[in-house]
Amino acid sequence: MLKSIKFLLILFLLIIAQTSVNSEIAEINKQLKSIENLLETGTLDKKTYDSAKQKLEKQKEQIVAQTSVNSEIKKVNEQLKSIENLFETGVLDEKTYNSTKQKLEKQKQQIRSQKTKKNSEQISKTLEKQIEVLDKLFKDGVLSEEEYLKTKELIQEKEDKGENIDLAEIKKKN
Repeated sequence: MLKSIKFLLILFLLIIAQTSVNSEIAEINKQLKSIENLLETGTLDKKTYDSAKQKLEKQKEQIVAQTSVNSEIKKVNEQLKSIENLFETGVLDEKTYNSTKQKLEKQKQQIRSQKTKKNSEQISKTLEKQIEVLDKLFKDGVLSEEEYLKTKELIQEKEDKGENIDLAEIKKKN
């Protein structure tokens, strides 16, 4: 029981880390507004403003790009579930189902390969935050090494698949 509660607590903290991506974008927007105000009041020169704005916009683009890739994969996964349901209910014949499934799997693979190309040197902000939380829990002794490694593997697997952590799915596994 204690182990299940501990695991759910960890997952809850990881979901909070996912939510922090939205707050990162909001923070970047605040910083953009702030430097704009500094430029308008003459506190910041145009060159410094342009440089700071460019850096902030780049950070924001990276966060948004990562989010959109995960969203695209999620849509394809939903389409796969949908055609499976249509096949199971007899709406689609086997040939059409297999053909459509193959096309969707290929589309998902293309999205993943684009993600790999774009982000080969950049780890997703969400995954980065989740790993930071895990590292802290492990260092503080809240997690055993086994729990740490198991959870880290789970979040990396979810990241690679472009999926979010689903507490209902985790409860079924335990």
